[in-house]
Order: sequence, then C-alpha cells, then structure tokens
Amino acid sequence: MSLNKAYIGSTQVASSVPFDNTTGDGFIGSNVQSALQELRNYTIYDSNTTATTTNGTLILSSPTDGGDIALSKSLQFLTGSATGYSVQLPDAMALSLSAYYQIINQGSHPVVINDGSGALLFNLGQNSIGYAYLQLNGTIAGIWIYHQISTNNVGILPNYSITSSVPFTTSASSDTLITGMTTTPQAGTYAIWYSASSAASGGGSTLTTSIYAGATIISESAREDTSPAGSHIFSNQTLATFSFDGITGCSIYVNSHGNSITVNQRTLLLIRLGT
Repeated sequence: MSLNKAYIGSTQVASSVPFDNTTGDGFIGSNVQSALQELRNYTIYDSNTTATTTNGTLILSSPTDGGDIALSKSLQFLTGSATGYSVQLPDAMALSLSAYYQIINQGSHPVVINDGSGALLFNLGQNSIGYAYLQLNGTIAGIWIYHQISTNNVGILPNYSITSSVPFTTSASSDTLITGMTTTPQAGTYAIWYSASSAASGGGSTLTTSIYAGATIISESAREDTSPAGSHIFSNQTLATFSFDGITGCSIYVNSHGNSITVNQRTLLLIRLGT
C-alpha cells in the first residue's frame, strides 16, 4: 500500500539564488545555505557583549562579507563607563533590505552610532536601547530608520526633576551656581523649566537667573526679576530648549547684582523632546 510520500533525490537542489533581494523580501546571499545563515543572524538568537573603551569603535560586519561572525550578530550589548565610544553599522550594500540591529547601551555615557560610511546616524543615550532598520541599501551608508528608548523609563521619554527648599543666599555680582541644582541628562534635546521663590533684603533688588550647560550659559535663558518696592518676596523663573550630549550637566546660576537675595523653594525640570 502506497503511503503517498514524496522524496527529493540527493542530487536535487532548490536554487542557486533563493530570493530576489531587489524586491525587499529576499536575502543577499547567493545560495540557500547563506540565506539560512543570514536569517539566523537577523533573528537575534545570539548576542555579543563588548566593553567600551575610550575613543574605541565597534565595527559591525555584515553576515556575508567574510568578517568576524561575532560582530555580525544583530543584538549587541555595550558595557563600561568609557567616553567617546562609537559603533559603526555594516556596509548597507552587503545587507538585505529590512536588516536590523538592536544595540543596548548599559554604560554610563552615550555612544555614537554611525552608518556604514562612518557618518553620524544618532547618539545612543546611556542606559538606552537603540533600534536601527535598513530601509534602502543602494549605498554603503544606506538609509536607516532608527529610534531609542531608555531602559530606566521604558515606553516614555526620560525626564529629570530636582526640587529643594534649602535656602541659598548670595550677594555676588556674577553668575553663581545654586547648590544642588545640577543634573546630567541622557543625550537628547530637552525642554527645561526652572521656577523659584526668592527673598530680598530690600525692595527693588534685581536677580538674574540663567540655565547653564556645563560651564556655558544658554544665552536665551537669562531672565531678570526685581522685587517690588515694599515687598521682600518675589518669584523668578526661566526656560529654554537645549541638546545635551549625555556628558554635560544642566545647572541653574543666579546673579544678585550685589544685593543680598535668598533663593528658597525651587524646582528644575527637564523633559526630553527627542534625540
């Protein structure tokens, strides 16, 4: 009795070119074996962990260019605290369309992500996950679609908030850092708000409040407030937008122009708008 089974002879092969890569739904490999290898690399069964080094670069090789297979893995973990580290994606022309890479930065500093030509693609923030998807592979650089999320704030944009009610008194005639009003945000563009209640020793005292990035003033943030005659309590506030690199801190400075002024309750808030 026949079981109606079909067999493929040992001399039969599927095709030397299994898929048409130009349509966007195939592989760049030249045979079935390389296509299966490529499929495995893109399915994130394996990962690779690399410790960052100062000014170091992790160059990812494509699954078909004969490079280090460990570097071809599409899931990359980065660890360490070195600054100036970068990751270079493979030559896009050696990749199939829709290839993707997931890079997890577990370090305390941002990492630069470059395309296959070495040009900047985006800055991956510290403690963040970056995703890069290949849309077009007609050039070495390629066209990549990318985004990132923070592992500390999964699904939402990271934000930073500092509040204090510890009095800070100054009579300086130059910009002076308010104690405790500094934070170092992840790389990205932020909307920054600051508000405080201040007390002056006499009416007509002026206080200038500014937001700083590191040791440099964000010039459009400078705001002057003057205590009205007969009143010793007044509010002061400022706001700005700024792109931080993940290393530079954000701080609040005040200039009392020689008056004795005490800054009391205060809040500094940063909300990331994008990369």
